[in-house]
Amino acid sequence: MSDEETYYRRYINDLPSAATSAPLSPITDIPDTAETVYYRRYINDLFNCGIDITPVSDDFNRADTSAFVAPWVSYFKGGTNNNYLSIVSNQLRFNRNGTNPNSPFCIRYDGVDIPSTTKGQYSQVTIKSGPTDESHAFEVWLAIRMQQVGVGVALSNIKGYFMQWGNNSLNTPGTCQKYLTLYKWTGTALSVLFSTTVHTKNDSNVPVIEPGVTARLQKGGCNANGKIIITGSSSGDVTQIFADNAIPNGQPGVGAINSMNSSLVYPIYADDWKGGIISGDY
Repeated sequence: MSDEETYYRRYINDLPSAATSAPLSPITDIPDTAETVYYRRYINDLFNCGIDITPVSDDFNRADTSAFVAPWVSYFKGGTNNNYLSIVSNQLRFNRNGTNPNSPFCIRYDGVDIPSTTKGQYSQVTIKSGPTDESHAFEVWLAIRMQQVGVGVALSNIKGYFMQWGNNSLNTPGTCQKYLTLYKWTGTALSVLFSTTVHTKNDSNVPVIEPGVTARLQKGGCNANGKIIITGSSSGDVTQIFADNAIPNGQPGVGAINSMNSSLVYPIYADDWKGGIISGDY
């Protein structure tokens, strides 16, 4: 290892977990090599990427409703039992077979603080409560880089990346399923970027949906990588990386597209939705 490479490695190791000052200037009068360029770019990215520079939030503290007013834009699938999102008891409810058939399938945050040209962004919720009967299916969906396609509020008028996180029959050996899937939806075509399904409740590859768990879907502006980050589950935390960049920008949101489990009869409640612009993906 060269002296230059050692310098950068030692500097990176000495960085505090929450950096508060600009990185050191590079060593002068030393020719760049592939290694030193890599380390210097990494240092710069630590200070210029992965920072929540425009956080926004919604605590859903308002009257029960299935109408999400501005800055939210709602999209609908239509038909019987194709509702999904509503506000109940000051919380966001995920429940396909809810009482209001006019509730939206997904919603997009269209505030001026997160313009539709935004690249780096995140969408995050914290689970507040869920069904005590674990023999049924329940899901949580998040979305990023949502873009309006044409005019209208049908699912064909939206595109973006959608995270599906579901549990089914957790207390039934042999039929238990936990699944985590990332979709790319273009308004006309649905593709799976990755999908993981496990059949044991305590399998750490897919978290249990339970109170206190935080789920975050993000995609950075400095490179093509995105992440699903789920923390606080009794079965373990999960970070899943994806690299697709076909949808270059958009806005964060919540909700599903066409591939939802058809037997979602028990609600999940979340609170404190957070979203915003991030400057990168570290």
